[in-house]
Amino acid sequence: MPFKLLKPLAPAKERRLGRLSRMCFQAALKAMEQARFEITDSSRVGIVVGTAHGAISLLDKFDRRIVAEGILGTSPILFSNSVHNCVSSFISLALGINGPSTTIVNTELSTASAIERANSWLNDDIVDHVIVVVGDELN
Repeated sequence: MPFKLLKPLAPAKERRLGRLSRMCFQAALKAMEQARFEITDSSRVGIVVGTAHGAISLLDKFDRRIVAEGILGTSPILFSNSVHNCVSSFISLALGINGPSTTIVNTELSTASAIERANSWLNDDIVDHVIVVVGDELN
């Protein structure tokens, strides 16, 4: 079942997003809403996404196309959305955040690793706020 955003994006942009990016973006929006957080200095806000495996359905689709059709049968959109850091990058761009952004892929330790990274950015005074999102999809 496709995941639909509660806060819509431009149709062309939403069509290009992978399911994991959609879910994590929605989670970031929900977290900001629940915390009543508004971005005042976008350079002092960071994004950390934790995931066990990344956008596994897109990786699977991309790999299957390479096997079936060769490298010329692949899609640039599939490739760009299968890169692990695309999730945090999309959230940063969509929210206008200019601080650090990373996606941590660390199997069962992704949540702890994401929180640790956020904490280190705060302790090192790199940012004043960090939005941490953890998500995975089944394939």
